[in-house]
Amino acid sequence: MPRGVIKWFDSVRGYGFVVTDGGSQELYLSWNAMVQSGLSHVEDGQHVDVTIGPRADGKDAVASLSLCSPE
Repeated sequence: MPRGVIKWFDSVRGYGFVVTDGGSQELYLSWNAMVQSGLSHVEDGQHVDVTIGPRADGKDAVASLSLCSPE
């Protein structure tokens, strides 16, 4: 499970992005992925573990995530 950081999330628009450690990927984060993960709020800069899955357009996105402590 890759680790990353919330780059930004706009709760009004219902989406944002997670950057994986090392900056190798920038992943789309939808409100639906957060809700399915049991989360109602994330903060910019917060560390997360993510599961990656495909979006409808075939690009990678966050399928699920969990909060973690920075190492």
